[in-house]
Amino acid sequence: MLYGWLTQVKGEQHHEGIKALTGKDIPCLNKQKEIVIRHKTILEELSRLNLTDRGGIDRAKKLRMALYGRSPRKILECAIGAFGVIRHNIFHGSLKDRTMEAGRCIWPLIDLDAEIIKDQLDKI
Repeated sequence: MLYGWLTQVKGEQHHEGIKALTGKDIPCLNKQKEIVIRHKTILEELSRLNLTDRGGIDRAKKLRMALYGRSPRKILECAIGAFGVIRHNIFHGSLKDRTMEAGRCIWPLIDLDAEIIKDQLDKI
């Protein structure tokens, strides 16, 4: 919701919202790098899961390829896509252990969201 609200992206295209923000260096590239480094283990775990979205896109594979490429912006964009698949599965009931799956997403998202909110507050 945060990404869509800030970028005016409509519908469920949360990954397009984060792509629009990170493309504008929100948060700044140094903060993007810090987030990726801090949560590298979690992101690597996510890249090994079965995270195919409703459109048939393998979000784990995209994240895995982004991790190989090492662009913090691309890694975060792909991570948001992976988080979206997990969010969908949690809310629509196809996960047995929701706590474990949600736990993989919460800390990188908290850091990313905090940096985006700080950036927006600095503009006021």
